[in-house]
Amino acid sequence: MARSGNLSRHVATGIGVGLACWMGIGSAVVAPGATVLFSRLDSLEGWTVRTLGPSTVGVVPGIANGRCVELQSPGGTVLISRDLPAQSLAGRRVNLACLVRTDDITRGAQASSTGKMHLAIQTPQGIQHFSTRWTGSNPWRMEGLVADVPAGAERAVLNLGLEGCSGRVGLSQLSVRNDRRGAWPLPLPEAGNVPCALPAGVVLPQQIMWQDIPFAIGSETCLRVRGVGHEDWPAAIAPIPVERHAATVYLLHAAIEGEGKRETPAAIWTATTLGGMDISLSLFEGRELGALGGTTDLENWKVAWRAKDAAGRVVTLGVTRWPLHVDSLIESLNCRAYRGAAVVTLAVTLVEEPPAKQMVEEVDDDEVEGEEP
Repeated sequence: MARSGNLSRHVATGIGVGLACWMGIGSAVVAPGATVLFSRLDSLEGWTVRTLGPSTVGVVPGIANGRCVELQSPGGTVLISRDLPAQSLAGRRVNLACLVRTDDITRGAQASSTGKMHLAIQTPQGIQHFSTRWTGSNPWRMEGLVADVPAGAERAVLNLGLEGCSGRVGLSQLSVRNDRRGAWPLPLPEAGNVPCALPAGVVLPQQIMWQDIPFAIGSETCLRVRGVGHEDWPAAIAPIPVERHAATVYLLHAAIEGEGKRETPAAIWTATTLGGMDISLSLFEGRELGALGGTTDLENWKVAWRAKDAAGRVVTLGVTRWPLHVDSLIESLNCRAYRGAAVVTLAVTLVEEPPAKQMVEEVDDDEVEGEEP
């Protein structure tokens, strides 16, 4: 059970961990589904630094040639803090996870004087706290907490760092996820590699819904990779940045001038996780890939939209489902031609499922230095 507090007492501590101290910070992007926030923590952009006593904070070399935020203090307080969108957390079970490296963290005068991840939730009844603490020395490892956020949550503040203790902590790859299923149409117009020239007379809608999966259609560009009859098209697309968890990818696409069936794939999609693992999907004509005018559902290509061109010929687009079978953050997607028909992709949507399990048990904590336990 989380502990409640009084807002005025938090402000009076003067160390910046009260909710009233963050009026100037921009909120994280509001998310309808599971991922509320992801931050590589390779910079301090979007964060406010709060200190009490001597301390240092900076960005230093981190994991796998990346960068991380590092905080150090001989016995004071140094925290990085930001607002989270309360409307995405209210009434939800929320998972917070972060890669953490600790060096000689020694507990201070109070039980709560440690390294920590701390979530403060403001409600009409007061402030509730959820946290996990760190002491000692440990290499990089995933730390986190689970919080059942009250339905009446009005504001949420996340704090990471050292409070009233000595030591050093490194922070990287923070994610905040709720227990909702989310569908995320990717903004392909920014990644589109060519103008999307469908047959004359075909007008695409801005959105297509297929079995409750939304697809956002770009007005001028799409993704195309080369194939038979279109050898001048690009051999591959530039990686599409994702940076969110995804359980399944849905592709809205079709083959151009293919053979209908071929033993080699026309194209290969690859999802790269934040940890560097590649997950691939081969698109075989007649199985995962149907023709632009195909009207029959295939094993893994279902007709999702149809129209007629200026000559009265049927034009169709189908959906292919790509299960990723991981609960890992996807860094990027890319597609390359292999051998067979050219492929046109109009839209890509990610579906994220809620976290499958709790990572760390919820901790009861008063959290604010100077407040009575």
